Amino acid sequence: MNSIDSNNYREVDIKALAMDAKLGELNFEASTPLLLELRKSFSDLDLLNYKTKLSGNEVQQIDAKKDTFIRILNRIKNFSLKKNTTNEYALINRETERLYEQTMTYIRSPLLWLWKDAESESRTKQNYQEQLKEVSQLKTQSKELINNLQKEIDKLQKEQAVVESTRGEVAAVKFGKHFESQGSEFETARNKWSKNRSIFFYILTGLIGINIVGYIYLFVSTKTFLPGFEPSEFFTLEYAVAKISLLAVLSYAIGFASKNYNINAEQLVINKHRKNVAETLTDFLDTNPESEIRSEILRSGAEAMFKQQSPGYVKKGNEDGPVQEMVTKVNGFRQR
Repeated sequence: MNSIDSNNYREVDIKALAMDAKLGELNFEASTPLLLELRKSFSDLDLLNYKTKLSGNEVQQIDAKKDTFIRILNRIKNFSLKKNTTNEYALINRETERLYEQTMTYIRSPLLWLWKDAESESRTKQNYQEQLKEVSQLKTQSKELINNLQKEIDKLQKEQAVVESTRGEVAAVKFGKHFESQGSEFETARNKWSKNRSIFFYILTGLIGINIVGYIYLFVSTKTFLPGFEPSEFFTLEYAVAKISLLAVLSYAIGFASKNYNINAEQLVINKHRKNVAETLTDFLDTNPESEIRSEILRSGAEAMFKQQSPGYVKKGNEDGPVQEMVTKVNGFRQR
């Protein structure tokens, strides 16, 4: 076996060397744990690059102790019962113990510092790797974002070209849907006020009819054998005031419902007209007319769509009262 040195001491089988059977009772069993611990400490120092990180004096001290450790290993390797005495055996054990105590006392602080420094470097390296990874991810994301933005720009440019080629068509479609929605709302409101007006009118005519029938019955009962009493006893002044007040309230309710009915009916007609104009514009623009014709049609369509107009539901100046209007409506139904 070659001599043990600083390059191969880590590969030496210390147990086999110290407990060689040829040594008999003079084996180095007691020193074996110390030698193993010393080798581990020196191996850790080599692993942590102590020569480049510690001071010159510290490196010299550690090198001297490591050289002593290697010499002890070589002395054990070369120990022979024929050549050496018990004094040599005892001397090797004492030197091992002394080296262990001195080395462990001295290298504890440098070794602890080296481990902390290695841990710090490991964290720094890890952080650096994570930062590199984040930068790489950001680059990838940036490229994807740029590609997506370019796609969006191309898409917008194509859409802009389409919009420019069909200028006014989108607005016409949008207005058509808007007017259709508003027309539906006005139609619902018109039907509601028409129903309310009819209810108030029938209540009013019913009350008037009941009073007429009652008066005739009481008048006839005083001239015949039918049971009854004088009409003047029932149709008193107080009754007349209350009845007139109720009739006035019903007449006002009919008038209010008629006004709202006419407003919503007029707005329904106007919005249907606007919707028809918008749909006509859309159909015309689908034919892709020339630019000058397109502009003229759009101007005419906008004028027809938003020009002030009155279908006749809301009248200005003198107008028939709500009751007369309802009577006219009922007569119209009867004539059909």
